[in-house]
Amino acid sequence: MSYDLNTNKITKFSNKKLFLIDSSAFGKIEELWKITGTNLLLLMEQSQKVHFFLSNEVCVELMKGPRELDCKFLIDHIINVEGSGSYDLKENKFIIEENGQTKYIVLNKISWQDYNQVILCQNHPELILVSNDRKLLKSAGFVIKDRVIGINALFDEMIKLEPGYKEYRSLKSKALEIFELKSIK
Repeated sequence: MSYDLNTNKITKFSNKKLFLIDSSAFGKIEELWKITGTNLLLLMEQSQKVHFFLSNEVCVELMKGPRELDCKFLIDHIINVEGSGSYDLKENKFIIEENGQTKYIVLNKISWQDYNQVILCQNHPELILVSNDRKLLKSAGFVIKDRVIGINALFDEMIKLEPGYKEYRSLKSKALEIFELKSIK
């Protein structure tokens, strides 16, 4: 059922590039907003070329702490996870398809929440996962290949898609100045 609901929601934005924002990326975006006064998510909301999503698990995690962004704003951006399991466990086993063959691989142990985000992207090839978590970036890179990026690459993508928005360049510049942004190596 979650798969069908997600597919319906994702299909509404089929003319846009779709990003699934991880909690680590959300935290950096929010921190950058506090410093610069410019919110990347609000800019993305206004864009005709992109849309972002958060998994319901990420939203629950984010709402545990104080947030600057109104929860009502996030409602249109929530998609449901499509897996289930114990949140006390860490997972590292994935099934992938490579060269027409189904393979089972073992990677870095990541949280169940992160695992579910990779599964969401695996099930919905339109989604690009955005994270600042090195283990997640590495594991997801094996499973969903070039559809996992760090925040720096998200800024690059936004600059490429909307070169007229100087806000993306200034946010990227400030982010590079204050954060150690992760990349896949």
